[in-house]
Amino acid sequence: MRYIRGLEPDQADALLMIGDQAMRMRAKRPAGFTHTLDLGSDWLEWTGLAFVFAVWAARRSLDPAVKAELAEFLDASLAAGLATLPEVARSLDIPGWTPEDVESYLRRFHYRLGPDELQGLARFEELLQQHRLLQDV
Repeated sequence: MRYIRGLEPDQADALLMIGDQAMRMRAKRPAGFTHTLDLGSDWLEWTGLAFVFAVWAARRSLDPAVKAELAEFLDASLAAGLATLPEVARSLDIPGWTPEDVESYLRRFHYRLGPDELQGLARFEELLQQHRLLQDV
């Protein structure tokens, strides 16, 4: 098995879609693709734990003042994004999704790591180690 980026659906045996592309394909799958996995839902069903899709991370060695500035920027960006979710939802044209659907979907995300998310990350790391999928960086 190998991964090739950029194939058209009719050239591939499987597809990984994320973000807007995945949302658009929810209503209309490419021809020949009959099964869909939702990583977050399937992980929750399998493990009972939260699925973490992405993390902002900084090196420990980064200057503390730069870390603080980055944290402030991310906090302000998150606050601004959450404050404008209705406008963002109305600006997206996703077949099969109303603006209310999009807004509801985006509000269900947890935008901070809490105990549940940390447990999910820890279990994911355990599985990576168990299956020898972690490489030293």
